[in-house]
Amino acid sequence: MTKSELKRLVRNCLCEVHLNIDEGVILNAQDTADSIRDKFKQFYTSSSDEIAKQNPFDREYTKEAIETFADWINKQFFYRLSKKDVLVTIVFKTLGSNTGGSYGATKDGKSGIIFLNTFKYLVTKSGDKYKIIPPNEFDYDEFSATLEHELMHAEQHLRSGKQWSVLSGGGYGMTNDPEVKKMIANKPSEMSDGDYAKYVNYYNHKLELNTHAKEVANNYLKWWIEEYKQNNRSVTADQVKSLVTSVFTKPQQPNNKIFLDKLMSLFDGYGYLTPKNRNKWWNYVYKSILGMKYSGVNEPSPIPQNESIKCPNCGAVNAPEDMFCNQCGTKLNLKKENIITKSELKQLIKEVISEMSVNENYEDGIKDVKDRMSYLALRKQEKDYISKSKQSSSPIKKQHYMDMSKQVLDKALAILKNHKVID
Repeated sequence: MTKSELKRLVRNCLCEVHLNIDEGVILNAQDTADSIRDKFKQFYTSSSDEIAKQNPFDREYTKEAIETFADWINKQFFYRLSKKDVLVTIVFKTLGSNTGGSYGATKDGKSGIIFLNTFKYLVTKSGDKYKIIPPNEFDYDEFSATLEHELMHAEQHLRSGKQWSVLSGGGYGMTNDPEVKKMIANKPSEMSDGDYAKYVNYYNHKLELNTHAKEVANNYLKWWIEEYKQNNRSVTADQVKSLVTSVFTKPQQPNNKIFLDKLMSLFDGYGYLTPKNRNKWWNYVYKSILGMKYSGVNEPSPIPQNESIKCPNCGAVNAPEDMFCNQCGTKLNLKKENIITKSELKQLIKEVISEMSVNENYEDGIKDVKDRMSYLALRKQEKDYISKSKQSSSPIKKQHYMDMSKQVLDKALAILKNHKVID
């Protein structure tokens, strides 16, 4: 992680602590999912020899044998995760063929468990026989995406005060909502009353909206990246973010209508949402897209040898910020210069706070009159957005105004940097 990336992370954290967590607000499940993915990759790779001795990768197994293997994985890895790693239990389990994972709770609602589908991630199927997927073919990114989705359900459960009703019936029980009633009353003729009511109730549940939005945002970004890969185009992370967010910032552009349609097509439940919840869902999608981790879709540039870290296990060259080998998953020994000290982190946080609360007298250092006026206007906009955020009772609007205040502050800081008023 570069200094600028760390500063951006700190800035986002500082903004978030001022926001109240309420209905529909997604807590950060992505970092937890990514952390568990990295640890699982290290475990699965390092255990490959032991696995191969007991369960060779080139053999075929029965369903019962695979379930026994999944239990071994659970005991060796998931059951050994600490409460610092994850607050709920995670296990591999046999689920429906099209299901990546699910979240459940005990009847008293006091504890929860995430199930990951054994037959989606651990094995490939051939007839009624199965083969275990070796570490180099395991889909770690898809594993992380499913885990993130289920962690969001776990967070919903915790936020609800561990109420079983939040989870029972897949989020049904919304029929008393007048808008939901109206939707059901105008049901399409091709669907049965029961099926239509089930879908409307499910997709309009307030605790599901943001989860669906986050999933759509992730799939939308993946779609963009694939589009660029197919066209052999190379773009930076900032360019990707600009392209992906333009659908919201410049909706009047003809091409963006296509992208709005694409977003809707990625969500099976869009047609079941009430008008009010459609607006909420769009706000959640926008918030998710703004908060996503972006990376360039171009091939990574070669890592200078003097900055690279060589894997002690396989010899692969890794970037200095990598914690695990990108080839075999072995934990790397980070160079001392890549480890930030406590005092350095304190200083960086002070810099971020200073930048977020810029002294009004900085405008005196801006030589160009037009830039000075632009700077003052941006700072006024920043204050207005912060004021609106504090006054708003809606968490979504709070977040939106904080995001807007950050955007105009970044523009103001750019003017200061351009005139060398600040570094």
